[in-house]
Amino acid sequence: MMILEKDWRVLTVGDGDLSFSLSMINNDFVKLVTPTVLDTKGKVLAKYQTNGIGGLQRLDIDCKYQFDVTSQDSWKLLLPNYYDVVIFQFPLLPAVGSELSFNNGPSINIRNRILLRKFLMYATKYGLREGGANLIYITSKDVKPYIDWNIETTLIDNLPLSYLGKSEFDAGRFTGYTLRNVDRDKVIKGTKAYTYAWSPIEQHTISNQLIQNIDYTNTGCRYCKAGPFATEQEQAGHLNSARHKRMIDFEQEWRAYLRCENTKSKHEEG
Repeated sequence: MMILEKDWRVLTVGDGDLSFSLSMINNDFVKLVTPTVLDTKGKVLAKYQTNGIGGLQRLDIDCKYQFDVTSQDSWKLLLPNYYDVVIFQFPLLPAVGSELSFNNGPSINIRNRILLRKFLMYATKYGLREGGANLIYITSKDVKPYIDWNIETTLIDNLPLSYLGKSEFDAGRFTGYTLRNVDRDKVIKGTKAYTYAWSPIEQHTISNQLIQNIDYTNTGCRYCKAGPFATEQEQAGHLNSARHKRMIDFEQEWRAYLRCENTKSKHEEG
């Protein structure tokens, strides 16, 4: 289950209809929540017939609207380094809107990885408070396309973060929380999901409560999380599979993005 302590200061990011933020308070998981959402207040009300706005207002909780998780300007409007845990529930970018944008930019897989990497980067830099719990959570489904992002292994290269592990996410514990479609008023069918955890603290106290990664180095495929393989023939079959080839293509595209990011960062520093 998602690990929360009542006295933690929580920042939620991208809480589409704001029902998750309200649910944490109403179910007495935490006492202090700062909800953020990308849309304007008017757009949230227009998009979702039921939402958490009224409940949050009755609790005198201030929601930050038009909060862009990929923009440092948005993060700088928050109380600086104030939070114990920053949470991003079920992030997913809408599909590419045109053939032109698809051909001229990264694949949708890489665009989602960039979204999550920037979230982790800025949550660390602007969100977490010194001496606090120092935790960042992303909750994601255990199905395609989410499992193709390799959340556990590829997002934090050269970032001051350690991946701690994951826990099963039980939406049923959060009474009043509605899982929504990313861009319309549609309730999503619940599927198996995990909350992944990171921290700038490498040996964190919650690590022993989390599910740790399987080491596929000598027994399987770390890109596809497949194996262990019983025979060389089984391994060869996997390496020639469409899924493996697709994951290798994603990995190569992601590494190219990270190289460009690193070059840009060095140029700006210079």
